[in-house]
Amino acid sequence: MKPKLRKTLRFLIPILLILLLLFLAYEFLWHRSNVLNSHGSQLYKAKKYDKAEQKYRSNSLNTDNDDLSERNLAKSLYQKGQYADAAKTLNNSINKNADQATAGDWYDLGNMLYQQKDYESALKAYQNAILKDPKDQDVKANYELALKMQQQKQEQNKPKDQDKEKDKPKENQDIMNKLKALDQKESYDRRKEQQPSSGGSGKWW
Repeated sequence: MKPKLRKTLRFLIPILLILLLLFLAYEFLWHRSNVLNSHGSQLYKAKKYDKAEQKYRSNSLNTDNDDLSERNLAKSLYQKGQYADAAKTLNNSINKNADQATAGDWYDLGNMLYQQKDYESALKAYQNAILKDPKDQDVKANYELALKMQQQKQEQNKPKDQDKEKDKPKENQDIMNKLKALDQKESYDRRKEQQPSSGGSGKWW
């Protein structure tokens, strides 16, 4: 074997080994991710949400950009009543690839926000779901329900605002009365200072 060929092989063999190891590592992680997601889905279907959450969380932490695990994790948190954590997790996943978010993703996010009584944000999520799938009747029904709840919330807040407006004239009148009293006191003090002194002859020479 020629010396030049030997040098080339010595250079190429380590590179090929490194590439092979990287490929095997990727295959292992990909297979492990699928296994964890599969196990998590089985637990989720069995309504074992605590264990499903553990599987999805482990997968999302150990695998970069695993949107599926994050979204499944959000659903598990939702089923456990942890609506704020569920919405945060799903929103983070959607923001990574907003263009790839499905109508179902936006619908789920809307439900999570609705449960927190954040009707304004829920309406925006439902609107995005409708844009993705205008024929989905469930999304439209939830949108109308969220809109109704938002209107009721606004109606409940109106009397409080009106009471505040009613109190404003009274507060303003109190301030005016205090200012008027201060003016009267200052005027009285000035008149008192201007009165001539009753003691002595008034002559200094």
